[in-house]
Amino acid sequence: MNAPQKYITCQYEDLEYWLLVYEKTVWEKFGFPQCKEASTTQVAMITACFTIGGLLSLIFLGVFGVAHSHGRKKIALVTSVLFMIGCLSIATSTNLLVIDVGRLLTGIAAGGSVIANPIWILELTPNNHRGLLGSLVQLAVAIGILSAQVVSIFWANPIQWRLVFVFGAGIALIQGIALVSSIESPKWLVIHKGDLPQATEIMSSIRSETHTIDLEISSWIEDEPNESTRLIKTQPVTMTDFLCKQKHRKEMFSVLVLLTGQQLCGMNAITFYGVSILTLHASFNVLYITTSLAACNALVLLLISPLVDRLGRKPLLIASLAVMSLSAMLMAWSITSNRDIIIGLACFSFVTGYSIGIGPLPFMMIPELTSVDTVGVAQLFGSASNWLANILVAFLVPLGQKYYGSEACFAAFAIICIIYLLTVLQIGSHWP
Repeated sequence: MNAPQKYITCQYEDLEYWLLVYEKTVWEKFGFPQCKEASTTQVAMITACFTIGGLLSLIFLGVFGVAHSHGRKKIALVTSVLFMIGCLSIATSTNLLVIDVGRLLTGIAAGGSVIANPIWILELTPNNHRGLLGSLVQLAVAIGILSAQVVSIFWANPIQWRLVFVFGAGIALIQGIALVSSIESPKWLVIHKGDLPQATEIMSSIRSETHTIDLEISSWIEDEPNESTRLIKTQPVTMTDFLCKQKHRKEMFSVLVLLTGQQLCGMNAITFYGVSILTLHASFNVLYITTSLAACNALVLLLISPLVDRLGRKPLLIASLAVMSLSAMLMAWSITSNRDIIIGLACFSFVTGYSIGIGPLPFMMIPELTSVDTVGVAQLFGSASNWLANILVAFLVPLGQKYYGSEACFAAFAIICIIYLLTVLQIGSHWP
């Protein structure tokens, strides 16, 4: 929605001219309006619907355990269908309500993908490759954002903006077709279905060293407690225990800082509203810049992934937040001073800072900062905090931009980054 947003909501110049041109298009012949006027609050709601959908997906899959009861493959297929329906809803929308529903559906699909797909990948991956593939999940998200920006260069205009979402629906369709022939997680089959023969058959098709298959499957069974072991194990940690008991306070606060910081640092202000912000304050081609920013994000993530274990989490987080706070201050100053070149450079340094630490590390660090008994509830709490913070950014940035200006928004993000930086320095003594 970043690039085509202004064309969807009639917020562009020469509207009357483009209306005349639009009358000759196939969209007009089928009765689809060129755009729908929207207030700042309505624009914020369109963006926030995506993040609300992500939170709903977390509640449905995580709290109610649907991801475990229905399997990884089925969840992935359902998310593909939801992506396709959501994109087609936006592409064929005639009013803002339909766009909101489409955004909600794509948000639900994105939330489901973020929850189920990384688990599926890790359960299919040999132990010696899990660290690399786990760290590449954020890279895959960055590549997806980059692809959307590249498509927008060609189709984000008053006539063709609907094609952006037709393309998204096509990608979802291709993914759904490919998933039909994919394999289910053998670990899920063993633990939740007790289907040892099928799990063994799948493992034989994806492991080069077949003699280790029985050992790997046995380790899954041993890790899953049976009825006799449950009697001597302590009761599982509940969300209430995790939030209220003193012994979990340090873990809870660490997870809260990391997962809210990932969103409140301001990266999604550029992801969601970068085009509209830069259009107001820069003279260069904004679509090329936002595409370059997405490419910068993907490239830095690719370069930093092999270095995470060598450099350590805490040093990378400190460097990340320091660079982002300085970059946000520079952006606020350059917007006030109308220095568009410095605005562009500050955006690149801001994205680079995000990509070296606070972007890829928080979810990876949850298992490292929590005990075996609390890791599950910590993941759920962290994900919920992350989506709630995401909703705040999605809804409040356009309102802040309207009433206080873009420079005030980035000054606020600079202050937030400094607060998180000082917090990490204070509480991160036990972090790796």
